[in-house]
Amino acid sequence: MSVPRCYNVDTVPLQSLPVSTLKFNNFLTEQEKEYFRQYTNFSLDREDHSPYISNTYSLFDCDELLLLKDKFNEAIKIYTQKVLCTSELHFKILGSWFTRNTLDTAHNVHSHPNSMLSVATYFDDEVSMNDYIRGIVFKQHKFSNIFPDFKFNFNKLKPSKWNIFNYEEYTIRPKHNDVIIFPSHLLHSSELNTTNNRFCIGANYFVTGKVPGGDGYSSIVI
Repeated sequence: MSVPRCYNVDTVPLQSLPVSTLKFNNFLTEQEKEYFRQYTNFSLDREDHSPYISNTYSLFDCDELLLLKDKFNEAIKIYTQKVLCTSELHFKILGSWFTRNTLDTAHNVHSHPNSMLSVATYFDDEVSMNDYIRGIVFKQHKFSNIFPDFKFNFNKLKPSKWNIFNYEEYTIRPKHNDVIIFPSHLLHSSELNTTNNRFCIGANYFVTGKVPGGDGYSSIVI
């Protein structure tokens, strides 16, 4: 008895998490970039080889960055409507900050607790507008999202082809004016920086307004 021949495989990533790169024209103005270049109120994020991080979690509340806050909010609106495809969910900013990576520094693996969506944009004066900036790295234990109830370690398995199901690290390398939006609980880090001034401006968001739950709606005020 011969084994039947499979002539096609059609796979649907049913529970995948949407990590989106939004492309804008001139997302950061030259005045906004200069604000970050001149910024001095920051400290080392964790330890050696870590970036500098602003000492405020309300960066966008200053007059110089109110327009940038509006642009971040617009990016979240686009993500909600074009990626999540709903007009019934509304998100409000929880906090905003920025980091500066110098040569040979990187962000350690972390997530953003107590928030739902995270947004980041980048610029680097040593990288041309047409080239990629050192990117953000999303990490997972291989197959952990497919078999979440089992504590097997599949990381030593070598796939014949890398894809979104079997990766250990998935890297997105942005260009200037790119905005990356992702669920805040995703573990992520950054590539080791190769220039002296890589800037990352970030913000976290949480759902607000009327949200369905249980037998009716809950009202969340942020």
